[in-house]
Amino acid sequence: MISVSKKGFTLIELIVVMAIVSLLVGLVGPFTIGSVERANAQAEALTLQNYFKRLSYLAYASQSPKQIELKTNTLKVLNVQTNEVKSRQFEYISFETGTLMLNKYGFFTPSTVSISYRKVEKTIDLNKLITDAKTQ
Repeated sequence: MISVSKKGFTLIELIVVMAIVSLLVGLVGPFTIGSVERANAQAEALTLQNYFKRLSYLAYASQSPKQIELKTNTLKVLNVQTNEVKSRQFEYISFETGTLMLNKYGFFTPSTVSISYRKVEKTIDLNKLITDAKTQ
């Protein structure tokens, strides 16, 4: 009598395993993608806060006021004395349309800015951000 040994998996077993794996990926995938986007948005919000700190320092160091225009996801900085314009775009966060003035002492008017990312609204108190940074 000849014995036949089975090596490997049947086609049905492979299809069942692939179906289970695709089901798990379909359930876990959106949560993973959402958490990555949320982390990117939070990192971009921190970058924005650091950018505001830097602008404040530069305005104070150069004794040069600046005008900041916020529109959707674009931030434009106009140096009032030299008329130099710098623009920066953000991918994950957006702003309410408005204008901020940064005086030569490094303080903002108005002192708050609202940003939103992934349907989450956040208000940043710019002058508190600046004064906290200077006291540390």
